[in-house]
Amino acid sequence: MALQISCLLILTGLTGIFSISIVKRVTVKAGDSVSIPCLYEAKYKNHVKYLCKGWYHCSSIVKTSQQNSQRFSISDEKEQRVFTVTINNLTNEDMDDYWCAVEINGQVDDKAHFHLSASGNPYLYVDDQWITAYEGDNITIKCFNHYGGLIWMDKWNKSVHH
Repeated sequence: MALQISCLLILTGLTGIFSISIVKRVTVKAGDSVSIPCLYEAKYKNHVKYLCKGWYHCSSIVKTSQQNSQRFSISDEKEQRVFTVTINNLTNEDMDDYWCAVEINGQVDDKAHFHLSASGNPYLYVDDQWITAYEGDNITIKCFNHYGGLIWMDKWNKSVHH
């Protein structure tokens, strides 16, 4: 019996940079969705919150002052002091550094960093996930990188064990 997990999350600890608390690392499966809660102090209750992507240059993706898109959304529960960012239909290009942030007029915005990564290795894949063979058959497994280049190939002629 196969068990399919639609979204694998590995959340490792909360970290606070300035006045925002958030998970540090999130691991998800490409094609799924993820929601990240960003906790903030009461003093930020009426500030604009946003999600931005990138380590050195953080490009804003979605803000509470703007309309959500189908792929990126944000909601602010002011009484609970948490805003939640959601990314739908994740791709390998989404695996990057992100910041939950609060706009501070006239000052540097408060931000908390998290890293989004794919479960497994998104840059390596095999041509066939399942291979059917009979005892004595030759099996060839090819491993490719994300640019489509063959980086490893192995052939086996092994006995099938039950």
